[in-house]
Amino acid sequence: MRRGQTLQQFIQATIQPSSEIRRDCDRVVDRVTNFLQLKTPLSVNMVIRGGSLGRSTNVRGISDVDLVVFINDVNSIQQLQDNMETILDKLQNAFARNWTGTLQLVNRSDRCLQYKLSCSDSNHVHEVDILPAYNVVEVKTSHGVFNEMMTKTDRQRRFYSPCFITEQVKLVKSATIKVKNLVRLVKYWANREVNRPNDKILKSFFLEIVVISLWKNRGSPSDFNTNDWFKEVMTQLADLTSLRILWPDIYTVSSYYDIRMTPNPVALDPANPYSNQAPQRQHDHVMTCAKKVLRRLEASRSGR
Repeated sequence: MRRGQTLQQFIQATIQPSSEIRRDCDRVVDRVTNFLQLKTPLSVNMVIRGGSLGRSTNVRGISDVDLVVFINDVNSIQQLQDNMETILDKLQNAFARNWTGTLQLVNRSDRCLQYKLSCSDSNHVHEVDILPAYNVVEVKTSHGVFNEMMTKTDRQRRFYSPCFITEQVKLVKSATIKVKNLVRLVKYWANREVNRPNDKILKSFFLEIVVISLWKNRGSPSDFNTNDWFKEVMTQLADLTSLRILWPDIYTVSSYYDIRMTPNPVALDPANPYSNQAPQRQHDHVMTCAKKVLRRLEASRSGR
């Protein structure tokens, strides 16, 4: 930060993408979305955009984007799982043969294609996850889906996860721009001081959950002191192994399993009680980095 620059000014000048960058990002991701809808062998019902770009919490330089592809010819989660390898083959081959532009395949998992996509008019890069899905929440209530997931293994539940994208986006987008900018600030810190090349210890959605949980617990105010709230987030992360974020106003997790048996840290996905978004490793590293920030904040306030 420059001398005399406020934290909010720093966020707007350094972290928050400009309107020009946002338009460029939207344009290039829209190309991928249209390609998925119209230029693959699959019959696609719709494509929903998630990730930090879809939830409007992306930082300048790099964004993660989830493109959930709801497929018409799939009638159950089990059918999706059984046919996933063939579905991914069709998508991967379609991009390899017909896509024009900068789109680099970086990984393929058992349920996802991961690409790196560059914007045309800026240096902004997108990490794009393409996730085929069956829209089970369209035919069942959330409670019904959660009950169905009770009997599944952890691996099987991962095939349900993309179905909750709409609720995830809705929750984060309900936050004010000031809350989203605080999320961006925390992500900026994580990318510079916590995460390492090829090792994303603190993921975007986890950090969004921490900030939005704080905002909601404070009564969802339209205005707040960014400095104080940033310090509060760092205080929570400095005590990461005590963190427990639940969403009792959205669902009762005890209806599905005994959350007391899950060790800290816990930061449940507000749309999916089976998904703990908190990091499950490198806790000491995260807490050390957060404590360093708290010491710097204290030193700056005392004038040292």
